Amino acid sequence: MNILLLQARDPSDPMKDEERKSFAAKAGLDAESIVPQDILSGPPSLKQVRSHDALMVGGSGDYYVSKRNLPYFDATLDFLREVIDVAHPMFASCFGYQ
Repeated sequence: MNILLLQARDPSDPMKDEERKSFAAKAGLDAESIVPQDILSGPPSLKQVRSHDALMVGGSGDYYVSKRNLPYFDATLDFLREVIDVAHPMFASCFGYQ
């Protein structure tokens, strides 16, 4: 199984790698099966997501949906709507996307 994990975490955030390991442990997968994707630079393409078995949405670090302080906030929401529209498996656990 190959999972893409969206994270909105600064590079120095100590939870960045810990979150990936936690997702893997709870899913019963090796940590290498969880591929992190930093969305602070913008969302991935739908093609990139579909090359993975599923999409997981992880932590926010210093970014909040309620404050709309994520760079590329609207583009990320549009992207997540696309993922829903094509019914790609997705699990959102944090950041208010659920």
